[in-house]
Amino acid sequence: KDQSIQTITFQEAMDLFKLPRTLGEKEGEEVVVGIGRFGPYVKLGKTYASLEEGDDPLEIGLQRAIELIDAKKAATATRELGEWEGEPVETGRGRFGPYVKHGKTYANIPKSEEPASVTLERAIELLEAKRAGVKANVLRSFEGSDIQVLDGRYGPYITDGKKNAKMPKDQKPEDLTLEQVQQLIAEAPEKKKGGRRRAAPRKK
Repeated sequence: KDQSIQTITFQEAMDLFKLPRTLGEKEGEEVVVGIGRFGPYVKLGKTYASLEEGDDPLEIGLQRAIELIDAKKAATATRELGEWEGEPVETGRGRFGPYVKHGKTYANIPKSEEPASVTLERAIELLEAKRAGVKANVLRSFEGSDIQVLDGRYGPYITDGKKNAKMPKDQKPEDLTLEQVQQLIAEAPEKKKGGRRRAAPRKK
């Protein structure tokens, strides 16, 4: 419940000492509810799930706790896309967001992409970019051209390495043609070059 130290009652404070408490078992392991550093949680084995708004740690039941734990497992589960170079390629979600994994190599999935729609081919592109030391933010490349659509801090944009162009608001990267991006780059302003600072005169 939404409480502060000023509004909590003596009885509610005493009830908190009942936590953590065991709600029951699932698959031979105890399901526990408690309060930790980041608020109330339920736990099964090594899986922790935060309680949602409206869930009371003093009243939550076993079934609701299992629902929260199953939802957390589903959100963090890996998905195998296939094999590449003799090893499986997987997608998952970690501390820093969704990723693709191949052996010991991890590459972030751009924020503009839905992890569930990432294909094996796209995952390989991200992994190869990571291997090459390039940030995994290439949304689209065009064969025979240096022009790419990148996932930038403020959303997708088009670049040829020398000039940057904004993405048309009504289009997605996968819908663009080479002719369109060439025209957008041609119409884009030149990058501003920083002028050299003059050295301050030496004091005599």
